[in-house]
Amino acid sequence: RITFGGSVEIPGRVVLLHPDHNLAVVSYDPSLIGDTPVRSAELRPRFPAAGDEVWLVAMTPRQQVVSRESRVARVDAAAIPLPHSPRFREFNAELISLTETIPSVGGVLADDKGRVLAIWASFSTTGASGKPNAFFAGIPAELVEDLVAPLRAGQPFVWPSLGVEFETTTLAAARARGLDAEAARRLEQHDPRRRRALMVRRLTSGSPAAELLEVGDLVLAADGEPVTAFREVEKVAARGSEIELTVLRN
Repeated sequence: RITFGGSVEIPGRVVLLHPDHNLAVVSYDPSLIGDTPVRSAELRPRFPAAGDEVWLVAMTPRQQVVSRESRVARVDAAAIPLPHSPRFREFNAELISLTETIPSVGGVLADDKGRVLAIWASFSTTGASGKPNAFFAGIPAELVEDLVAPLRAGQPFVWPSLGVEFETTTLAAARARGLDAEAARRLEQHDPRRRRALMVRRLTSGSPAAELLEVGDLVLAADGEPVTAFREVEKVAARGSEIELTVLRN
């Protein structure tokens, strides 16, 4: 069910669930909300950087809207350990953390014009004691745009997942694994701020990638283009049914 303005509740229908990032698109019949004033949110699909000013707009457990101005503390690769019991675990995503937050059940991060930069959501993890835990972070609106753009155009959503979980490693660590100076220079020029490389962390059993890649492989390029971020690999994979990866294996 979907609640509008804390006063109108109507049925909704899940029309799409992202196979990797667990984002859902929910549809509803606009006629059911009558003359309740509702305006569509505008997405701004860009990655905020550390230090950027943002607004956290969220809902309390009592369905009250709260907001607070904050700053991006950092944008980090999701590093969530495997759960003890089967459940969804976010991976291959850059998550946004804030310097200051407010208690909520979720919401959005927006710029000063109200455009949505990220979804503020709870992520399940496992605490030090082994018990289930959770934390809040922002998942960039670019991933949301991937879902809704084809639906708005009347096209099916296609997600060519590689079946690979990546992690990031520093260029210094990559050099220790055999990355030569020229390859390190290309990656540094491509991403001078973060100076990192992508490494294979896990593979989906039975996928084509599981037959060709190995855990620990450094992925240097996709279709000839240097890659240092998860989204870069996803964007290249979305172009067609095949992708050529340049890999360093020690």
